[in-house]
Amino acid sequence: MRLARVELDRFRSRRLVRWATVLAVGVGILLGASSWWQARPPSAAEVTQAQNFVRQQQEDWDANGAQYIKDCEDDQAANPSNYDPGYDCATGMQPSLTIDDFLPSRGSFAEEGVAALQADAYLLLGVALLLGASFVCAESVSGALSTWLTFEPRRSRVYVSKVAAAAIGGAVLAAVGFLAALAAQWVAFALYDRAAATGHLWTQVAAEGGRVVALAAGVAVVGAALGFLLRHTAAVLGVAVGWFALVDAAIIRTALGQPRWTLSVSSDAWITAHGTYGVDKCTATEQGMMCDYVEHVVSMTHGGLVLAAMTAVVVVLGWLVFRRRDVA
Repeated sequence: MRLARVELDRFRSRRLVRWATVLAVGVGILLGASSWWQARPPSAAEVTQAQNFVRQQQEDWDANGAQYIKDCEDDQAANPSNYDPGYDCATGMQPSLTIDDFLPSRGSFAEEGVAALQADAYLLLGVALLLGASFVCAESVSGALSTWLTFEPRRSRVYVSKVAAAAIGGAVLAAVGFLAALAAQWVAFALYDRAAATGHLWTQVAAEGGRVVALAAGVAVVGAALGFLLRHTAAVLGVAVGWFALVDAAIIRTALGQPRWTLSVSSDAWITAHGTYGVDKCTATEQGMMCDYVEHVVSMTHGGLVLAAMTAVVVVLGWLVFRRRDVA
């Protein structure tokens, strides 16, 4: 416990942590400002423009609607496979003549606000990785880690205390950033009376926030463990970017065709309680190869297990290397 308290004090006192906290809160507020701009009522110019579009649609339909319907029916008779069964050209070709269809979507907290929180979560995860890695790498590069080992030679205790401090720091940062973004989103939509939310939605948001905090703690742990392995923050960030660009996207997703095992899909599944990915299913027909886009769902449990397994592997590897490698 004493070592953990010391490492937490070191983590909290770092200037990068303070700036990262400012960044996390600032981005949440900026996302709220963007939602506020989206939720505002349409201006007089936008209403006038929408009314002009409706009038143009009506005039065009009055002049050419009969021909549009005839062309559709002729094409339907010649190519029935291109249309859904029971499709009615007279109804399907009818244009939208309501002004709301031509006005900017104002959104709501239940839709755009919650989606913005999910987008903000990935920024928080990236910051947690940076803090976890730099926390270890800075001491390794400066030689402070070597000095610390002269006071506490039991490396396993040092390793566990630093990893634990990174986990707690990453979790706190994510909690602060998520709460700031949540408050900004709610206020942005509440100002225009578009923040209505049910108790079920608030439960979902709270659960999502808890999962983001837990994942941020795990990501910070991975960053710290990689810091023990690679010793340089730039190297850790390079490995992270390379993994998502090459292994996640190119090898697992494309070459092996198994997106469900990628960290990106698993993270989506964990944060949102279910993730999705799509694959093209192609079959040979008389007209040639026909491909359909098939969507698959990944459960939150599956995503959590994949992320936990990857975290465990990196943490154990970092511990094994740190126990035996010269840190000088």
